[in-house]
Amino acid sequence: MGSEEEKPDLPEERSEDAEEAQEDAGPRPGVTRRRFLKYAVVGGAVAAAAGLGAYVWLSPRRSPGLPAYFVTPTSVDYSKVPETIESPTLHVAQWYQYWPSSFLDGFKAHIQQKYGVSINIIQEIYTSNEELFTWITQLGKKFDVIFPTNYEVETMERAGLLLNMNPDWLPNYANLFSWVQYTQPANSYARRSPSGHLLAVPYQWGTSGIGFRTDRGFTRDDLELDGYDVFWQQTYHGAPLVGKLMMMDDVRFTFGQTFKKLGWDEQAAKGYTPTAVTANPAAPYNGEYQWSQNETDGTRIQQARDALISIKPNLFDFNTQNQGPYLVQDIVWIDTAWSGDIMYAIRPNTPSPQPIDYLVPRQGTSRWIDNAVLHRESRNLFLAHEFIDYFLDPQVGATITDWNLYATPNAASFDLLRSYPEYGWDPREDPRIYSDLATGYTGAPILERCDYIKDLGADLTKTYLDAWSLVKFG
Repeated sequence: MGSEEEKPDLPEERSEDAEEAQEDAGPRPGVTRRRFLKYAVVGGAVAAAAGLGAYVWLSPRRSPGLPAYFVTPTSVDYSKVPETIESPTLHVAQWYQYWPSSFLDGFKAHIQQKYGVSINIIQEIYTSNEELFTWITQLGKKFDVIFPTNYEVETMERAGLLLNMNPDWLPNYANLFSWVQYTQPANSYARRSPSGHLLAVPYQWGTSGIGFRTDRGFTRDDLELDGYDVFWQQTYHGAPLVGKLMMMDDVRFTFGQTFKKLGWDEQAAKGYTPTAVTANPAAPYNGEYQWSQNETDGTRIQQARDALISIKPNLFDFNTQNQGPYLVQDIVWIDTAWSGDIMYAIRPNTPSPQPIDYLVPRQGTSRWIDNAVLHRESRNLFLAHEFIDYFLDPQVGATITDWNLYATPNAASFDLLRSYPEYGWDPREDPRIYSDLATGYTGAPILERCDYIKDLGADLTKTYLDAWSLVKFG
């Protein structure tokens, strides 16, 4: 995620024949035709929801003539890959404004100095995981490196769209915090294939929550208490809200936040003291849980859909890329947003921070990690690894994070982050960015309220997209 400024019940996904059962049982060489076609249908639903026109059908198999180092269309034997820059052009897809322009210039200079090769980087910008998925499944776009969120990595892996990486070409991988490294057996945050191959390298992480203007009569205490309920209100403490509220144009994050509101309300209706914890073993919950970001029950998805439809008259828009700028411009007063986008809008590292704040509401929210992965159409494997290893460099990673104000998963970069004593601000100690992980932070646990969004399979993904289409266009 990046900053806009410069900165009825549903069918379970199950094995439909022996081919898919074998595929789901363990390591698989690439992807079956049945699995691909299911995800291609999802891509078509995304294209329809996005209002895209004609699209190119992407074959589930590569064209003939794969390089010798491909074991399968999605698996590479790196012992056979030459350690040379196969093409001077690197194709990258990234979230909008997620690194400073100096980063790309620095990488070009780095390669020129290290190998004596002048390279070109072609970058395309997307604003949602669904848009990226449509690009590579329906529009036939080909990239070397892309940056999907953790759940989209799972989706792309299951659709056979990713290549494994070579850890030997990523010496800076060791700089990451252990909790994001794929080498940790209990860790699924950095995605790995069933065979244990590295598939994803964490780039930045954060939460989703609520951004708001502090000069419009809203206090942090009030909004922490009410949370998402404010989006279902036309006035708030006397302030008119119609047309001053905005939610993200993102199906999984917006449905997830709505699930959290509805789940909290349901607990209160049952007489519980509501909890934000998704699976709470304590009495009286005893395994009953606050609704998660990953609901699969058809009735709950319908309830969330209807709840979102009901508040459309209150909203200025569903919009993702302007979640920060529209607050700064006083176009909206409260929105749902990603942590770094609002921190960038606040500008706490300047002498004149904006009257804006960010919080994780009491009902709970999502926690996410954006990752670098290799698109299966990549032919520039060595240069792609050099690119990923470059942003894992401690100083390079710190420079990126100092600029975009998201949270770094890089322990070595975290130690190098700049503090601003002249403004009384240190990003490493700001719970809006690092939550419970912030050095010296002793507040109530924030990350305990946060779920990781997960891939729910092609059938449910399409169900979500159909519901989202009704919310936006129905």
